Amino acid sequence: MTDFKAGDFILVPYPFTDPHSLKQRPAFVVSRVQATGMPTKAVIALVTSRLDEADMPGDYRVIDWEYSGLKHPAKIRLGKIVTVEGDIIHKRLGSLSRREWKSVGEEFLKLFQIWITP
Repeated sequence: MTDFKAGDFILVPYPFTDPHSLKQRPAFVVSRVQATGMPTKAVIALVTSRLDEADMPGDYRVIDWEYSGLKHPAKIRLGKIVTVEGDIIHKRLGSLSRREWKSVGEEFLKLFQIWITP
């Protein structure tokens, strides 16, 4: 299994329109989940390089994308999160800069507040 931690960018297989076809795509690790006797899991947010698409609540544009190990400018889609088995992580690309990690956390809290407000 590839080693990873919260704040990392990783490569994971994504199913697209054809669930039998998987393509390696970058994702952002929101949290690493470990429990005794259970496989390690990762809570991940999808990452897109389609900056021309309208922003959704929870989208965060990565400023230091090259430092973070990404090949292209990108945004983290905090509104699109999923938990995956750690075993499917193909590769660690890099980490979000410390200064941006705080901004992503603030964006996630704003999004969560939208989700829980009746």
